[in-house]
Amino acid sequence: MIFNKISTTCISIVIALSLATITVYAQQENSIVISEGSSSPANDKFFVPQELTVKSGTTITWINEDNTIHSIKEGKKFGNESPKFDTTLEPEDTFEYTFDEPGEYEYHSVAFPWMEGKIIVK
Repeated sequence: MIFNKISTTCISIVIALSLATITVYAQQENSIVISEGSSSPANDKFFVPQELTVKSGTTITWINEDNTIHSIKEGKKFGNESPKFDTTLEPEDTFEYTFDEPGEYEYHSVAFPWMEGKIIVK
């Protein structure tokens, strides 16, 4: 009986810590979450937030909360041969990039063309 209570308590703590970790990622300032299910065009969220305004020198963190691999490439979907960043994220991976120059930076997923976002640097 005592062992069952201890096991149940331990399992509850592990679940609570796992959920807390996900919540911390989702609430980080200057972060963009690749939302769960975003590999489907039927999903209502992809890059969250889709547009983010920051000051020059800010580091943005992308967090892949989906269960599939995602790419993040700076620039328009076609014609950008020299992107400032072009990376692939496994599920639960993160990617950081520091925006040092003011401007508007569009980015997208190569594999999932409905996924688009924008960083505005002032």
